[in-house]
Amino acid sequence: MTRIATTTSYHKSTRYIQDLNSRMDRVSDSYNTGLKFRSAGDAPADFAATMRLEKEISMYEQYTVNSGYAVDSLNLEETSLSAAHDRLDRAQVLISSAINASYSDTEFAAVAEELEEIRDYLQGLMNTRTAEGEYIFSGSLGRNEAFSLDGSGRYVYNGDQGQRMINASSSVSIAVSDPGTIFEDVPTARNAYITQNGTNPLPSPEPHVSYDNYDVFSAWYEQFFPAGSTADQFISVQRTATGFTVTDPSGAATQVTPSDDGTLVYHGLKIVTSEMTAGASFLVGMESPANDNVLNALTDVISVLRGSTNPADANYVSPVDREYALAKAEINITNTQSSINTTLGAIGGRQNILDTVIDSNQAIGDVKKDAKSTISEADLYETTSDLAKVQSILQMSMKSFNYVTGTSLFDYIS
Repeated sequence: MTRIATTTSYHKSTRYIQDLNSRMDRVSDSYNTGLKFRSAGDAPADFAATMRLEKEISMYEQYTVNSGYAVDSLNLEETSLSAAHDRLDRAQVLISSAINASYSDTEFAAVAEELEEIRDYLQGLMNTRTAEGEYIFSGSLGRNEAFSLDGSGRYVYNGDQGQRMINASSSVSIAVSDPGTIFEDVPTARNAYITQNGTNPLPSPEPHVSYDNYDVFSAWYEQFFPAGSTADQFISVQRTATGFTVTDPSGAATQVTPSDDGTLVYHGLKIVTSEMTAGASFLVGMESPANDNVLNALTDVISVLRGSTNPADANYVSPVDREYALAKAEINITNTQSSINTTLGAIGGRQNILDTVIDSNQAIGDVKKDAKSTISEADLYETTSDLAKVQSILQMSMKSFNYVTGTSLFDYIS
């Protein structure tokens, strides 16, 4: 018969109860925290998988934050551009009303004042800033004011052509701003002006030029300005005994008969001549293509509208010159609105992509969270059952331990 020493039995029982207590602690911890394990030592493979999933979940949470910022930025830009487009609509109405109207100086001045208010409001929109204080139309130079006045009274762009980008997902980067070149690099109305032919003085009174049909003129104009052209081109207008000889920049001459009021219509231009003797001439210069912002276009037409309608005044502006200035302003505004519309379309496309990416990120993030939950979170029913089982075993073990260790020879002596 094998004998077991009392101390050996005591130590074995104590170690068994300690193991049960440790198991009880682990099960209780899982029950209280809802986690299967607390350290890598508890479940190395599952712990590593959980850490990897937590990193991926954190990454998708950051994408959600980025996407929210992108949505806010694009909404702000869209609102600013839409407001600018609306104000330019009002400017068009004012300019159109002034083109053919027989306004007084006071009425022209009133139009100029409202256009000035529109211009200043537009400058504010073009200098829109985010909540962080960055100018949304300064390209990548967000701390630079987008548009400001220089020393000559002209509005200049202080940004670059960059866009600020945000990672909306692991594979999608969204532009959340657009450079002010959408306002700055807008083609201006193709311009013509009167100048001397060599050293010959201009006829008196001086001729004037304006548009008869801008679309016709601009289409004809383009053939003399290939890409990169910077030099002005000139049309020669010479009086003959029977009419006028008009020579284009290529040297091609055309005989043009003036209307009763001395107006020549030539490739969409309206050239108002004066009493000229045979052989007298002047030039119509055509400026090389240029880009500018609408703030300067409005400034120019405001100045013209504030000119006097009285020929005796020093700041007199003739009806032809006023009409021409207003027509150019209309074209410049239309070109700006076209640029704004193109940008609004691009913003809408980005918003659609962003909506899709946000939904995708949410779905993927939820999958990652479910996977992590499966690996790391304890099953409530299973944990409750384990806890009850361990508690029962521990209670029985404690009773048995107390019973065994409490017996001695004296317990049997009555």
